[in-house]
Amino acid sequence: VKSLFTDLGMEITNDAMQIHGGYGYTKDQGIEQLYRDNRITPIYEGTNSVQAADLVFRKLSNKNGNIINKFIDLIKSETDFDNEKIKPFTAQFKYNLDILIKFSEWINEKTKTDKDDVSAAANDYLKTLGFVSVAYAWIKVLDVSFKNYNEKLQATEKVILLNPRNASDTYYLETGWVSNNKNIDLPNNKSKWKVDGNTKLSPGNDVKLIWKNAQGLTFEKIISIDNEFLFTIKEVSTPITGG
Repeated sequence: VKSLFTDLGMEITNDAMQIHGGYGYTKDQGIEQLYRDNRITPIYEGTNSVQAADLVFRKLSNKNGNIINKFIDLIKSETDFDNEKIKPFTAQFKYNLDILIKFSEWINEKTKTDKDDVSAAANDYLKTLGFVSVAYAWIKVLDVSFKNYNEKLQATEKVILLNPRNASDTYYLETGWVSNNKNIDLPNNKSKWKVDGNTKLSPGNDVKLIWKNAQGLTFEKIISIDNEFLFTIKEVSTPITGG
């Protein structure tokens, strides 16, 4: 992930400088500053070419077996959808997944006979794996976005995943409560939540937000993050007890 996106960051800022011509090279437009700021990213935390070499010579196949083949099998099992709406996307995705599979097979064969060829192809292999991994995540999001969920309990309007209200081309996720009882005061986008305890979110250290209404209910949002930067939001509502 680090290697793919830092390489892309360099390509983008390099193209931006080229598009601006001579002005991109000077300090007038700020492009050269962005380029210099980005230039360190493919270097620190292990240079990208070293990461690529490590991938093809150590990660592709080791004492735990062929890790990439296991990942590819996982992708296949989780992207075999019957949803007609996303079949055009999955067809293109499977085409590119097949390229990754053939590339992996070529790497494994060449490792036995010509390691120089493997070294020369390492960066391209890392980028291919990166693009397929990103596409795999978005295909799963796309599948969920086409499922027929209603926006409200008693309504026919369907949910569009990560589609904000009254906005275009911007995405975020809202969480909250709904109730059939209109007399219950529920938290909304104007509610002021308070942090209870830990204030720094990290793996193993959840953050709890609390909001209380005037009817004796406490609403909690417990936000957690794992080592793969996936968020989980647990929502709890309980009556207030004691004084």
